[in-house]
Amino acid sequence: MKYLAFFIKFIVITFVIFYILKLIEINFFMGKEGFNKTVGWAFDITDFIIPFLFLYISSYLALIVLKAKINLYLTIGSLVLIICSKFFILQNILFIILFLSSFLMFLSNCIYSIYLKFKSPK
Repeated sequence: MKYLAFFIKFIVITFVIFYILKLIEINFFMGKEGFNKTVGWAFDITDFIIPFLFLYISSYLALIVLKAKINLYLTIGSLVLIICSKFFILQNILFIILFLSSFLMFLSNCIYSIYLKFKSPK
């Protein structure tokens, strides 16, 4: 039961922080929705990296609020890799490697933090 309660708290706090960050982005940094090319309507492919960055930040903040021990090196590594993947969008294989390694570092850090939260004696 304690796992379910922790999971619900984690999801709620993550979505609240994510929503706040998205409101800040929408109100202050009005990005382009798309642009019209000569071949038709197209979206910028880098637009999905910013929501992932906000998801990472909001998840890490939720873990800090819930007093879970997060690995600082994995946190910094996943955030740096997702930011660097935005710059290598034109080199497809390098972008995929950076993005996937960032996502795997993020997931492993979250899972390991939750594992340590319930493993450690109180």
